[in-house]
Amino acid sequence: MAHDKRVLDLCRSMNTAGIEVIVCSAGWKQLGWTGQYDTGVQLIEHGVNFCFAAMWDFPIINLLVTLGSLSAMVLKTCALHRKQKTVKILYYNSTVFSAFPALLARVLLGVPIYIEFNDGNAWTNIVGRGRRIVNLVLHKIAERLLSGAILISTTMSNRVTTKNICVIPACFDWELKSLRKTGNGNGSVLHCLYGGSLDKVRGADLLCDTLELIEDRYPELARALTVDVVGKGPLENHVVDRLSRLRAVRAKYHGFVSRRLYREILAQADVGLCLQRIDHSFSNLCFPSKVLEYVNAGKVVISSAISDVKSVAGGNVLTYERDDPDQIASLLFKVWKNHPVFVLKALEAQSTFEKTYSDEAVGERLATLFSS
Repeated sequence: MAHDKRVLDLCRSMNTAGIEVIVCSAGWKQLGWTGQYDTGVQLIEHGVNFCFAAMWDFPIINLLVTLGSLSAMVLKTCALHRKQKTVKILYYNSTVFSAFPALLARVLLGVPIYIEFNDGNAWTNIVGRGRRIVNLVLHKIAERLLSGAILISTTMSNRVTTKNICVIPACFDWELKSLRKTGNGNGSVLHCLYGGSLDKVRGADLLCDTLELIEDRYPELARALTVDVVGKGPLENHVVDRLSRLRAVRAKYHGFVSRRLYREILAQADVGLCLQRIDHSFSNLCFPSKVLEYVNAGKVVISSAISDVKSVAGGNVLTYERDDPDQIASLLFKVWKNHPVFVLKALEAQSTFEKTYSDEAVGERLATLFSS
């Protein structure tokens, strides 16, 4: 959890605003075959202090050991800084390992607690029923004690009662902005990238439906279209089989790739596709990270109209309203026919996002949140 990119980005932004951050997490590296993880490790990365509590990779034992050691670490850290009267706890989602230590510190030491809602996984059938019930109970208890919340989208606002909220879908990624564009840029060939899990929720089958429809209805576009598919998932064999049957569209399945190779594929792309299902309950409990990745890299983005996608980056993301391959194909045709226009819109989206979610801008918002 401690090395999640969003956690690192928020920590970096808080540092920019002069807020000292200590990240308490469970498990650093495994020690041999025993299932035990190294404990008490302290690291400094990107100017942030990381402390790792004990963790055993066994059911039940792991729950007890991790909760005990992590709670003790959080309480000790709060007690050491309590005299400063500025200690606050920001905990990650409504999960047992993060919410329970935060609640203890709030009840025993009176430390203000804030929740960071990265997604609503904890309340969907993505997690087991037992864990989902525990997460909900903990959240209901913590909700009354919250001093504020960081939300990944406005669609999550009905999940908290506090009015002291800050919506941050992501922080601007300078590395992605610096990617050197390697595509042809003239629209004669349109390079598209689909990156992510190959499952129904992320629209892997919808991608195949769209490409097949393009071959039938937009033969000129089909001959100009190149599609890179990166990722794995339960629909992998299904997707690979359907891509191999395409007659004109040049589609290449890469599977999992290294970070370096993925950056090369991303640099070559003209269009980033995010086809997460609109009709899935999870879709309004998150913000599709791929949309923001493509925006940061200055790509034309075509996405389903879920979460806050329509309003992000000045409304310059192309969205469709139904899980309909015809709508997606129509947008791709429009981009191909008017490529220079949409390249300018993509750069405008990148610039808007940079101004709105730079480290400095996010740091100011978080400082305001914690002082309210």
